[in-house]
Amino acid sequence: MSSRKGSSKRNSSSHSSSGDSSANEVIARKKSSKLRKKQMMRTIKLFAARLRLRKTF
Repeated sequence: MSSRKGSSKRNSSSHSSSGDSSANEVIARKKSSKLRKKQMMRTIKLFAARLRLRKTF
């Protein structure tokens, strides 16, 4: 585990010194919003399928 801690420390220090942390945050937000949209569409499709099944019975 000590190797993981060391690598995370190096990564965090390089991000803070380069000033690209805000750019990384924007990219992370875009990825998370895309994931949320995919999850929402999956939920809607499942809900619609359930409604169709109820109408047939």
